[in-house]
Amino acid sequence: MTKPYGGSADGLTARQRRQRRIGKRSGYSKFKPLLVQMQEGLCGLCGRRLPEDMSRVEVDHIVRVRDGGTSAIDNLQAVHRSCNQRKG
Repeated sequence: MTKPYGGSADGLTARQRRQRRIGKRSGYSKFKPLLVQMQEGLCGLCGRRLPEDMSRVEVDHIVRVRDGGTSAIDNLQAVHRSCNQRKG
């Protein structure tokens, strides 16, 4: 459902919806350096070294929220963007 003035019903821009869909919620970005450090610089999915460029690292839920997982730091992991996309 769209609003009369052309906005979306959820109040998000197309970019915000895309970012939400591909898992780039800005709220998790602050955890990237901490997660990378906790994981000793290794991807939580494949175990290979993560890039130094944090824009190429994504934060992933170990147990999906829809499956009962939380957004607590102990349920998050830093992963390669490509690994996260393969995971689905």
